[in-house]
Amino acid sequence: MFNWFKKKTEPITLEIAQKYYKNGDFAKSYETLRQLLTNDSGNTDYLHLAGWSLRMLGRHEEVIDLYLRVIEEYPDNLAIRGIRGETYYEMGVLSAAEADFLYVLSKDTSIPQCWYGLALIASDNNQLDKAIDLVSNCLLLAPNHEGALFLHGRILYSLGRYQEAYPHCMKAAEVLPENLSCVNLFADCRLALGLLDLSTVAILDQAIALGAYTAVNWYNKGYILHLLGDIQGAYSSYSTSIELDTDFYHARFQRAQLLRDGNYIEPALQDIEYLLRTNPNDTHALVQRALCLNKKGNVAAAIADLRSAVATEPNIHAYNNLGLILSEMYLNEAKFQYEAIHLYNKALEMDASFAYAYCNRGVAYDRLGEVQEAIKNYTTAIDLLPSYITAYQNRSAAYRSIGAVKAAQADLETIARLDKISSPYRPT
Repeated sequence: MFNWFKKKTEPITLEIAQKYYKNGDFAKSYETLRQLLTNDSGNTDYLHLAGWSLRMLGRHEEVIDLYLRVIEEYPDNLAIRGIRGETYYEMGVLSAAEADFLYVLSKDTSIPQCWYGLALIASDNNQLDKAIDLVSNCLLLAPNHEGALFLHGRILYSLGRYQEAYPHCMKAAEVLPENLSCVNLFADCRLALGLLDLSTVAILDQAIALGAYTAVNWYNKGYILHLLGDIQGAYSSYSTSIELDTDFYHARFQRAQLLRDGNYIEPALQDIEYLLRTNPNDTHALVQRALCLNKKGNVAAAIADLRSAVATEPNIHAYNNLGLILSEMYLNEAKFQYEAIHLYNKALEMDASFAYAYCNRGVAYDRLGEVQEAIKNYTTAIDLLPSYITAYQNRSAAYRSIGAVKAAQADLETIARLDKISSPYRPT
């Protein structure tokens, strides 16, 4: 009599093991492969997947035992030696991993994974130049090797060789768009190269979506949007950064500056006071508070903050802004114009290319009646910053005051041309 209901026994095959592995059932995958290996102990495909199944289960010692038996029987099975080297590396047994990789490469130099393994070991041992050479060998053999692309980019980035790192970081992010480490590194590389544009914002958004919801990423996004004139987006990003890290200095400082520029003085002061509670001698925060107080009309308090900043630590912005306020406050008092000039000189000692200080020093000379000296300073500011509209305006007025009408008109024409392209360079 036929038994129509007898369950058919499914044949044990590599495909079944692969299916278990793909579905994340590594225990069943290994058990299936263990049975297959009883009849074919040297089958590289079986051994490879059995080893990976055990590695995913964290049973590294069993992987080593499994491969040791195979290598004793088949000493030139290079694939198994290479996988054993990877397992040793995961276990932190670097000398054994290195020995296996070197053995494989002594027999066959065309195996990229072993070059990559050696590069990882060299990187872990801080032998970065050696690691670069090794990972380059890997990429010559396998240009799209995901791990090697990331490692090459990461090492070059860590050495400050951002231009060299960029193509590797970009390709790693393209090959592995869902890999947070690759996307984050690509964003960091673009930031280091000063690529502060909407493409970098998009990459930061990608990193945030993948899980890098960090104060630093939100701050970097806010900073770029701030530069690009997206004030609402910048404010929102800075605020999210501060929510994630209340004490994140740069986010609070930049948000305060954004608020001050928008004439939201009281909220700006709240951020600045928070920073000063942490460090009362923070000269950058003192300068920001001085600028806010000056906007509120509390000039005496602003001057006090700037003098305190200058006395605490030489600060180019403190020198420049203190000179600016003194010059504006005491228009007709020569001694304050000379003090302002002295302060601009101090700023320029710190950075001889600081165009704003030249322009402001020109204004002080103008107020002292030294027009030629003023024109000389305005011209230097323009040479340093060719789109600096305020310097052209001041120089035009100075030319007109001495009867140089054509020169004055030429500057006005330049101003009209610059206004059409919306130059960002305005008075500080």
